[in-house]
Amino acid sequence: MKVITASIQTAEAYVKYTDVINPKKEPLTICRLVVFPGLGHYANAELAQIIQPFELLANELLDKSVTSIKGVHFK
Repeated sequence: MKVITASIQTAEAYVKYTDVINPKKEPLTICRLVVFPGLGHYANAELAQIIQPFELLANELLDKSVTSIKGVHFK
């Protein structure tokens, strides 16, 4: 498995990073998550609980413009 590390300091850098780790813009689903190393033993309900906070965060970020999060430091 290829490990990608990045120093993410800005919202723009975060967007570029997401292009590297998910170039096809595939949604995070239970079927996709279960193939990650170390997650294959989780039940579907547990994987759904893992995905839910990411979905909530994504919805919040989409509701706000990039300029509203410029002061946030991504690391």
